[in-house]
Amino acid sequence: MNVDVSWLSDLLVVGLYLVFTALLGFKLSRKHKNVEAYFLGSRQLPGWAVGFSLLSTTMSSVTFLAYPTTSYLVDFRLLVKDFAYPIASFFTGLAVAPQFRKLLKTPSAYELLEQRYSYTVRLYGAAMYVISQVIKTATVLYLVSLPIGMLLGAPKVFMIVGMGVFVTCYSLAGGMAAVVYIDVVQAAILLLGGAAAVLVVILKTQGGLSIVISEGAAAHKFSLGSWDWSWSQRTIPTVFTYGVVHYLGKFITFQDAVQRYLAVPTKKDVYVACTIPGLLAVPTWALFYFIGVSLWVFYRHHAGVDAATEPDAIFPLFIMNQLPPGVGGIVICGVLAAAMSSVDSSLNAVSSVIVVDVIQRSLLPGRSDKVPIFFMGPGGLENRCA
Repeated sequence: MNVDVSWLSDLLVVGLYLVFTALLGFKLSRKHKNVEAYFLGSRQLPGWAVGFSLLSTTMSSVTFLAYPTTSYLVDFRLLVKDFAYPIASFFTGLAVAPQFRKLLKTPSAYELLEQRYSYTVRLYGAAMYVISQVIKTATVLYLVSLPIGMLLGAPKVFMIVGMGVFVTCYSLAGGMAAVVYIDVVQAAILLLGGAAAVLVVILKTQGGLSIVISEGAAAHKFSLGSWDWSWSQRTIPTVFTYGVVHYLGKFITFQDAVQRYLAVPTKKDVYVACTIPGLLAVPTWALFYFIGVSLWVFYRHHAGVDAATEPDAIFPLFIMNQLPPGVGGIVICGVLAAAMSSVDSSLNAVSSVIVVDVIQRSLLPGRSDKVPIFFMGPGGLENRCA
């Protein structure tokens, strides 16, 4: 494995970040008396922390790498979908999450399906969620393996498995409390990495911000699409409609979101938790779409990308070849933060579904409420699928 000496400073930054994350995870680990303590943090997590955790969980490596690729190749039109996010977030905080807190007696969102229909329906809902998270985690880990693999010269499979094992370890040790507080740190690192990337690409572009905006606008890179109503085209009405359905589904039916509504002590904390991502998510996504436009303008005036370059590799190539030593490490930490915050939430949520909806409900009913934490093993399945 060959490592460029000029990247040692970036390796040092990434190494320190991973060590800090691991130490924080194990510092937050504690003896959990029961399932509620492990999967809900004893329902005592502060609303602001859960809010930043929701934000961080929403921002996966798809945000960090795929969004710039989208605007580099096309324009801003998929951001229209994300305009629906605040609507879903505020609506959930005001009307839906309080009902979850009132009706649910276990950490699982799918308990409601059994209350309303049957255990078979509950099991089906839980199974569909687990499958969706396996697919999502596979995508997230694959994307994050691109820049990290370039940095270390390591195979993608090695990076995918290594990242999965690392996240599983601190998630396993600390439970929901560790996931939430580490996600707060991940949110800060993610935003710092994105800001550093856009600042450097603007400074390296001759003419700076003004030329990025003018050339991007001339090429319609900031376009949100047309107002025509067509189910066969990505127009503003159809993409926004999809966004409303998509984000309401995530806020209302996904275990990782519902867990967080149950993890705070009061209804006020629930509203705070839903308001923070509602305010910050769209500006964050817009930042990463802007990175893509900035890269498009930059590479119009600089060599480094040709027709053979994979679109998903364009931003990683910029990180490798254009960012100053140390700054590249910060941006890579942002990529890692985006991935880990998404993966750790999926691991914890999938584990809670398996433990509560399958093991405690069906396989070992009426047995001890102590946490069988070895069932965090589904993380291994997600890694193998990637």
